[in-house]
Amino acid sequence: SRGGAGGGGGAPATPESKAIRVATGGAAGGEGKVPDSPGSPVVPLSLAEAARRSGAPSFKELDAEVRGDDVELSMEVEGVGDVTLSFAVGVTVDTVKFRVAEATGATASDLLVYHGDKLMIDPLSLNDFPFIKPPGPIRLRVTNAGAGGAGGAGGEGKASE
Repeated sequence: SRGGAGGGGGAPATPESKAIRVATGGAAGGEGKVPDSPGSPVVPLSLAEAARRSGAPSFKELDAEVRGDDVELSMEVEGVGDVTLSFAVGVTVDTVKFRVAEATGATASDLLVYHGDKLMIDPLSLNDFPFIKPPGPIRLRVTNAGAGGAGGAGGEGKASE
């Protein structure tokens, strides 16, 4: 029979093992008791509830921390004109390109984003660029390499029709 002093042969309890005494499913040890704690009821909790009780940050809190503050980007988009959009500083340059494409009807993969003459490459987030400081506005230039233009060279290429 389990549940006697010492937990019926289980490993002795350590301070770390007593930090959260939670079962996430049926009864621990098959008797409705937490091992090494005779008479204690098992409290079934979801993983989210167990995390909340442990003091761990929620997904929403972690997401907000990673996303960061919002910054306004004022962009001169080739062939379109000025477009101003707001972004969390944790988003990637690729996300900026997709949002500009949505706003202008361009193809995101054809867009190149520049700060001055410096290309902002796709895998980086806005946080990776020291000149991106909330709240903005930050002035950027977006060229459309697929529109028959010169792309990043800043040429005045026009879409061919």
